[in-house]
Amino acid sequence: RQCAVCHNAPVPTVNCNRQGLPEVPKAPMEETSSQVTRAQLCLKDSIDGDETLEASLQLELESVSRSWEALNVISVDLSSNNLTSEAVGESQILGSLGNSLEELDLSDNDLEYVPKVVITKLRRLKKLNLSENRLEDVVGFIKCLRQLQELNVSGNALSSLPAELALLLNLTKLEAMRNCLGSLPPDLKSLPVIREMHLSGNNLGPKIPAVLFEMTSLVSLALSSNHIQMIDDAIGDLINLESLTIMDNEIEKVPVALCRCTKLKRINLSQNLVCCLPDEFVAMEHLEELFLDSNRLENLPEELGKLSTLKRLSVENNPKLTALPPGLGHLDEIMFSGAVEESGYSHLSGVRQGLPRNAVEVEIHKRRLYPGEKPPET
Repeated sequence: RQCAVCHNAPVPTVNCNRQGLPEVPKAPMEETSSQVTRAQLCLKDSIDGDETLEASLQLELESVSRSWEALNVISVDLSSNNLTSEAVGESQILGSLGNSLEELDLSDNDLEYVPKVVITKLRRLKKLNLSENRLEDVVGFIKCLRQLQELNVSGNALSSLPAELALLLNLTKLEAMRNCLGSLPPDLKSLPVIREMHLSGNNLGPKIPAVLFEMTSLVSLALSSNHIQMIDDAIGDLINLESLTIMDNEIEKVPVALCRCTKLKRINLSQNLVCCLPDEFVAMEHLEELFLDSNRLENLPEELGKLSTLKRLSVENNPKLTALPPGLGHLDEIMFSGAVEESGYSHLSGVRQGLPRNAVEVEIHKRRLYPGEKPPET
């Protein structure tokens, strides 16, 4: 394996993802006293036989210190390898980055517990991605990483989140999708600047955990696939909410209180049991996207057309919904399985009458991607 150095990066980043690594790699060259201010170390399997490129890279590497610490590396990506907790814990390289490292991606590996080096050495971390591993708990390390702003523990085997999460006073984004969570610690309400909570694919129902309604700084909340049966009126307390994704649950009624969240721009209530929406939806003066596919809708509020900001409406697979309300001619896209001609919107280029989903939408549906995940490339 060879390491390439790229001077285009504005900050030093070590990218060693998708290499099948069983251990954290060591830096390539002997120590020198050269100063490196802009560098990106990219671990590659080969240089495809390009001798000119290889010679050029070798010259570059001669000016790079063997010590990652000397590079003031702030970001390391070790995702999608074969790293175990033991292998990461034994890495002296990572431990040497304690004074500079701010972002660490250990996602899609074989971690069974959080490596000690992460807990004891990397106190400056702001972003930590531990998703898609085999973690059963994350107790004990959070209190040591007080600078964390973003934490991703999705796709593990967590049955609970520790109360010590409340100590992360700088945390703005928490992702804990696809785990086994049955509740949330009440102390989460103490997170002062939390903006995003992605909790889809757990077992938090039949009610939305009450603590979430006390987190009034939330801008984005995702609770899809949680066996939720009702939305409490306290949802209206989330006055800063801009995106609510709560699809694939068992919700029958949308409370009027939701309309107090007047900053909402995007609502996804697809794949529930909703039969109607409150007329008060017209109060959502910033709503841009509304997804209500695969419900039991019989009609939509006549006032819906007064939402001048609404650009996209999707109500496919609602067999009893045979017509759309007037006033929706300003929308960019309407996805509706009923008779478009009878609804008076056949002139809109965005109207789709039960047409097949495009390839990206089909793939998203098959993989059940949640907010925070990237759609497949086309």
